[in-house]
Amino acid sequence: MFVDNNLFSRLIKTIKEIDKDRNGYVTNQELDDILVLCLPELNDICLLSLFKPFTDPINNILVDYK
Repeated sequence: MFVDNNLFSRLIKTIKEIDKDRNGYVTNQELDDILVLCLPELNDICLLSLFKPFTDPINNILVDYK
């Protein structure tokens, strides 16, 4: 999925734009939306379960993208 460095750069740029406070977290729904924007072929796939290992242990809707 991340073989395309341009795509990876767009993903990181979009995530950082959403993470205004630069705490390293976005919500799992925001991350899902970002990935679908950059990779429309993922539109029909539920990615939320994929993010579960990266969620904050206290607030499980926040995903640590760093």
